[in-house]
Amino acid sequence: MSRDLKQFAKLYLDSEPNRRSVEQNWDMFTEAIKTSSDKNIPIKWTNWAKYLRKSKLLQLSFGKIIRLMSVNGLCDTLNQGESNKSGVKRAWSYLKILRTAICGIPTLLTRTNCICNTDKSKAEVLREQFDSVFTKETTNVPPNLPSAQPQPVPIIKISVSGITNQLKKINPHKAIGPGGLPSKVLKVYADIIAPVLVSIFKQSLDTGALPSAWKKANVSAM
Repeated sequence: MSRDLKQFAKLYLDSEPNRRSVEQNWDMFTEAIKTSSDKNIPIKWTNWAKYLRKSKLLQLSFGKIIRLMSVNGLCDTLNQGESNKSGVKRAWSYLKILRTAICGIPTLLTRTNCICNTDKSKAEVLREQFDSVFTKETTNVPPNLPSAQPQPVPIIKISVSGITNQLKKINPHKAIGPGGLPSKVLKVYADIIAPVLVSIFKQSLDTGALPSAWKKANVSAM
């Protein structure tokens, strides 16, 4: 793989990359990385369908076990209550926990010490609480903002050593981004691909153009 990437880097730098667009140069770079990875890195095929079926069966089994444990625990608690009062108290505590977990929001108390049991009254109490803590601003008159002074942009220096150091700091255990470039390949072969990336970064900075792949990201809702 090292030989393939060295050959690509030499051909790329000798082909006058500034004659092409940043988008074309980035596509060439990503295609070379992916092609070399597919050629030299073996892939272990896994029968994911089999593991998914086993996972679903385990989930169903655990669900049944948890339900049986809940029912058996309640029955044992009620049986204990026949002989002493503590068992009855524990049973009612257990039922209260189940009811609270089902309803989601427990019973609320208003400022006038009124109990709210219905969903409508709970929503109204929460609305009043949130409304009291937020700041009320006037929307009629726009605020007076100080005039923004343009800040000078510092000179950005891109060097092979700097790009190499950044590539070697990549965590190889992180997931692959939307570009599909293996992080371990970028880290291990940083010395070889750094000159190519320097050329692409400088061209992007000089022309003010960004490859479309740099504008994409994997966003997960938390």
